[in-house]
Amino acid sequence: MAAGERPERQPWRDDIAGLRIVAIAGVVLSHTVLDRVSGGLDVFLLLAGFLLGGSLIRSVSGDRPAPLWRRMARRVWRLVPASAVVLATTAVLVVATRPQTRWLDGAQQTLASLGFYENWFLIANGRAYDTSAAGNDAWQHYWSLAVMGQLFVAMPVVVWAIHRLLARQSAGARRIAFEALTIVALVGSFVAANLAVGAGDSGAFYSTFTRMWEFLLGAALAILLAYWTPRGRVWSWLGVLGLGLLLGTPWLVSGGSAFPGWQALVPVGGAALVVLAGAVVPVGSPSAPHTAVASPGPVTRLLSWAPMSHAGKYSYALYLWHWPLLVFAIELSGGAPSLWLQCAVVGTAVVLAVATYHLVERPTFGSAWAGRRWARAAVLALVAALVVGGVAVIASARAAAEDAGEAVEDVIVEAQTSPSEEADAGDGSAPEPTVVDYPGALAVTDADRFAASAGVEPIPALEVVEDDYPRNYPGSCRTGLEDSAIVTCELGDPDGDVSVVMVGASHLVQWAPALVPYAETHGWRVTFIVKPGCPLLDHPDAERGSSCDPWRENVLDFLAGAQPDIVVTQYSVSLLPGSVTGAAEGVDLAQVQALAGAVPDATVIGTRDNRRFEQSMPECFASGGPCAFPVTGAGALASVDPAVEVAGVFGPGQFIGLDLNDVICPDGVCSPVQGNVFAFRDDDHLAATYVETLIPEVERRLDEALG
Repeated sequence: MAAGERPERQPWRDDIAGLRIVAIAGVVLSHTVLDRVSGGLDVFLLLAGFLLGGSLIRSVSGDRPAPLWRRMARRVWRLVPASAVVLATTAVLVVATRPQTRWLDGAQQTLASLGFYENWFLIANGRAYDTSAAGNDAWQHYWSLAVMGQLFVAMPVVVWAIHRLLARQSAGARRIAFEALTIVALVGSFVAANLAVGAGDSGAFYSTFTRMWEFLLGAALAILLAYWTPRGRVWSWLGVLGLGLLLGTPWLVSGGSAFPGWQALVPVGGAALVVLAGAVVPVGSPSAPHTAVASPGPVTRLLSWAPMSHAGKYSYALYLWHWPLLVFAIELSGGAPSLWLQCAVVGTAVVLAVATYHLVERPTFGSAWAGRRWARAAVLALVAALVVGGVAVIASARAAAEDAGEAVEDVIVEAQTSPSEEADAGDGSAPEPTVVDYPGALAVTDADRFAASAGVEPIPALEVVEDDYPRNYPGSCRTGLEDSAIVTCELGDPDGDVSVVMVGASHLVQWAPALVPYAETHGWRVTFIVKPGCPLLDHPDAERGSSCDPWRENVLDFLAGAQPDIVVTQYSVSLLPGSVTGAAEGVDLAQVQALAGAVPDATVIGTRDNRRFEQSMPECFASGGPCAFPVTGAGALASVDPAVEVAGVFGPGQFIGLDLNDVICPDGVCSPVQGNVFAFRDDDHLAATYVETLIPEVERRLDEALG
């Protein structure tokens, strides 16, 4: 192609359609029988970039770019109709089969999938990638569509900007600017991806910035083929190597954690070779780039074979359907997926994919305008219903969360009033307990003053209880799952005279609703240091990520330098029964000794862990139970409080154990609801609203212990 010449429009390539179905078939198999990463989605991104790149080269070389709105609308109508149908079906299945505790997450992920930001939702919520559908989100697979959709918007905007900024320049200059930006962004993304994978950043798998290189490599292929045509038999046979690399990816690449680092070059590089093989022109042929050739190579012939290229039309819908079908099939069967179940899911997904293509995709994208109008109107109505329904669920959930906080506020204030300040019954006897709707823990700690109303639905509502996190603790104040550098934030009384460091994992953060108010009223200047899944003092048999021990060392160094007056941390850890060889609750005394050595003069306040359960307590409640579990015994907390051993490591009076399990599980029995308030938000964390009702009791016990 000459410097000022506009590239020819790319003709349809049957081998690309065939390669698409090979890639998606690999994804489906990796999620079912293989349980390995196939690299198919990486190939899908490459092909999307290749097709868009060819179009954009022509656009940037023209006098003016195609209107952005027209290009965006075309992509929307290509991707959204089938996606909306699958999302609507998934929403119906969620409402029909899942407890209300999971509806909010479903609404959030439906909007994230529909709005093409599901990848960022997964990153923000710490959802690690897993090839197994068991226990996974039914929307997880939309991450790749989100990445693709974002780049479908970003790259045309870049072309538009080039046209605006270089309007007075030649078409060749604009094309060179586009090509240079593409290559620079490709290299930058590839470097960022490898750095993130090397650092163990789980979010790299979903991030647009670390995935972008695969998409841009496809665009770079289109740029290359605009200037150069592969010739000779060797390129045709390199296609065989490329297909072999793609098919062998599940066994050649170590696993999902390697993506999208350099190991992703195995499937992506293999697919690139296949794409180049399909563009081969035999030596001496006058054919132009991308023109069908008289004797294509064996891989090109295979992928261009009519059944293969025809099946490629169904690849997008197949990808959309297979994952939610597999997730719900496993949930409803109640066990590990058997081979026949996996085959049934794949067969159903194929049937639905064919139906979706003919009944949804073609009418909205490929039909004449007269027929397309009604089909698109139906899709718009469906999208509107999904958006309105999702927003309504989220708005209702937020209102319910606010109501829960307000519902317990007055009773907490009343509980903090001294009983002597209250009026007696008039005859010198103690007054009858005040019946309130939501006393929570006060129904146990102050049973003579508060009783729970009968026939009241517990709070927070089932739809939001799983998201009942501490409202007075910033969720961003934490070290990443794969990071070891400490992150600090300041809470409590900023002018306080007592320096306090609260350090641990989520089972320490769950006490923030009670500990932070105490700090604010007692002159505590608090530094919070948190790393999810990594308590400072751990169970000796616990298995943690590779970044946990380095983080602990950094914390001890920080404590040794800061020498706070008080350290608050968790002094025992309970694990799920069956996940450890010994008792479900324990503590590593070597770690306790390390802490004692770091802060020899500090008072150490330790919170005892609560027990864990085999299932979510709110879900158990929603299903009708039974949901009463012993607090101690096999698979539960130890019958002897580990505080006895921990205290022996510290000096006299240096350690204070804070064990609230006698309140959380009164009479030795743990239940989902206490005083019309959910005590647990999931299978192992206390609900923030419930912990707020523990404020008076925590204050009383700390005051007694600290004098």
